[in-house]
Amino acid sequence: MEKDWENFGVKISRATLANWIIYTSLRWLLPLWYALKALLLESPVILADETVIQVLNEPGKSPQSESRMWVYCTGNLARPPPIVLFEYQPSRSGEHPKVFLEGIRDPFYLHTDGYIGYDAVKNAIHCGCYAHLRRKFEEAMPKNAPKDNSARIGFEYCQKLFSLEREFEELDPDKRLEQRIKRSKPVLDKFYVWLGTLNPLAGSKLAKAIGYAINQKGPLSAFLLDGRIEISTNRIENKIRPFAVGRKNWLFSDTVDGARASAVAYSIIQTAIANGINPYQYLNYLFTELPTVLTKDPDADLSRFFPWTSEAQKKCKYAHGANGKLTLLG
Repeated sequence: MEKDWENFGVKISRATLANWIIYTSLRWLLPLWYALKALLLESPVILADETVIQVLNEPGKSPQSESRMWVYCTGNLARPPPIVLFEYQPSRSGEHPKVFLEGIRDPFYLHTDGYIGYDAVKNAIHCGCYAHLRRKFEEAMPKNAPKDNSARIGFEYCQKLFSLEREFEELDPDKRLEQRIKRSKPVLDKFYVWLGTLNPLAGSKLAKAIGYAINQKGPLSAFLLDGRIEISTNRIENKIRPFAVGRKNWLFSDTVDGARASAVAYSIIQTAIANGINPYQYLNYLFTELPTVLTKDPDADLSRFFPWTSEAQKKCKYAHGANGKLTLLG
């Protein structure tokens, strides 16, 4: 953007552009982030993941050290609507999801990749990910593995569970759970009986896959408790991917405020996309309205600015025109 504007005779430094993002994110978008967080914490199913972020000027840490961008999102539910929240933290400590998720009184389902840090969240029923398990068996498979290869057999068990889930996709949660008990549970039971017959080479990829399956048996079985639980964390991995791809271009954040601002901006943009509206139009809408509202009342109710409201949908939602091309409503 700096170079593009320079070509038009407008010289604005990269530092100035970064400061614009920091100020607007932390001054105007952060209150909306908190409002969305309060609603996310009401969801009975919450997915969580984290990825690396490097912050050069971080107090008490070297520029080469790694920090974390934590991500939380709602499950595949009608209520609340889709919410995706990024949160910068200086480490991978389990204290961070524990603090983020504080205030949830009733037990809820926490769906993660099996990272031990999430065990710090005590008021949660932990749910496992078959995509991670399947990937471990796939990595253990030799090329052109025969049908009786143990890694391939483990991989096929996972494939069978995913195949069944595709059949159950259109069912309501109660019917989905009923079918899981009837058809998926026997597959899972057979899988764990089969695991008990194996004696893999210690330290091998197959041993790691089997160890993951055994250690995660409880979380991997949690989808049999409630039809609202998915069997993989693919949903949140898809939300975190744009950040990971973008990181290859911008590489790092210079300051903690920059990392926090990035987290807020990514949250608002990804939540907008999840709700089917154009993120540019949504940001334009927010920056037009929020400064006036928050200047008058810093504690104003911001629920009318949520991306699934009729006003936001009207102003910012994509629509197909008569020519079949995407246009913008509003």
